[in-house]
Amino acid sequence: MRTLALIIAILLAAGACGAQEWPTPGHDPQRTGYSENLGPESPEVAWSVHVGSAVSPPSVADHTVYFGAENIMYALSAFNGSPVWSVEADGRVSPPTVHGGKAYFGSSGGTVYCLDAAGGNTVWSHPVNGGATEAIAVSSGTLYLSTSAHYVYALRASDGGFLWAKILDGVLTAPATDGTVIAVANNMGRVFALDTLGNTIWSAAVNEVITLPPVISGGKVWVAGGRKLFLLENGAMLREIRFQADVNSFSVSGGMVYVGCSDGSVEAITESGAVTWRFEGRGGGATYLAAAGNSVFAWSGGRLYSLSMDKGETLWVMDIGAISCRQPAIAYGKLFIGSSDGVYCIGSWGSIPNGSAGTGLLYICIAALLLLAIVFLEKLEKGQQARKRRA
Repeated sequence: MRTLALIIAILLAAGACGAQEWPTPGHDPQRTGYSENLGPESPEVAWSVHVGSAVSPPSVADHTVYFGAENIMYALSAFNGSPVWSVEADGRVSPPTVHGGKAYFGSSGGTVYCLDAAGGNTVWSHPVNGGATEAIAVSSGTLYLSTSAHYVYALRASDGGFLWAKILDGVLTAPATDGTVIAVANNMGRVFALDTLGNTIWSAAVNEVITLPPVISGGKVWVAGGRKLFLLENGAMLREIRFQADVNSFSVSGGMVYVGCSDGSVEAITESGAVTWRFEGRGGGATYLAAAGNSVFAWSGGRLYSLSMDKGETLWVMDIGAISCRQPAIAYGKLFIGSSDGVYCIGSWGSIPNGSAGTGLLYICIAALLLLAIVFLEKLEKGQQARKRRA
């Protein structure tokens, strides 16, 4: 009984650690861009790694940072940025998605890859029609991806087996899924909802160029096009919200949406479209953001901001220079940003808030101690059984 209790404790510790990860662009298959993780409490560069080319939005899982640059997929230690492995593909790679110990990504050469996330060895690869440079969504053992040939594919995650392919119009975004609906949009202003068999449930026109992946929240679909944000339910338009500049990124948490625009501003709005607060970054420029815990982290005009989620107040600000950044990932109390020249890890190693590096190391130590305790208890139980037999 004691051994069983210790095993459960280990699983709970591993689960808590996993809950602090950011395994795919947008954090989850729904692409909400929000996590209950706590982000960094101070603006310090823990480490940076320069690879000489633009880096995709990173994904973070199993204490490892995964990202693509040109035709190479990289894995680095989340603790210090040291290289774990790198793998060359047959074209420019998509941002990675990590699930179940595997790293999934596609390439402009028309190949989908599944690698062992720990060692980088190829588990399987599968050809598709068109380049696959948008992020992959994984749900219930199935991969969903879009290609430049206007297809949405479903492949089996375990072995890459073909399930179905659906051809749609226009240049497609990365798909989002809640496990029941797969949502994808195109540059012609149309949003599609498919079921898990590839059948079209509904489609709707918003008449704006859509380049960002849809976000699924509470059975509803958010999409951004130009200076507008749209909320759809079963193909019907519930809301159309206009901003002062183009929408570059957005995160959805509960009934709130946090929007980063091309003029450097960040706005918090309710589902009804009411503005709760507005923040204007110095110098303007495209704003990319992600939300975690009770903070919104936004990059704009060479500065990185931490804003309070409830009021938009500046918690800290950091000058990171004239580098072009993408949507960040938040994990283990750190902020990981892909830039025009590499990847940066932001946050102090000194404190141990929920999700800091110290917390990650603590989980490892706890797991090791529990494993030793299990071994000790098993030996003790065997000794007691042996004494009973002799008695």
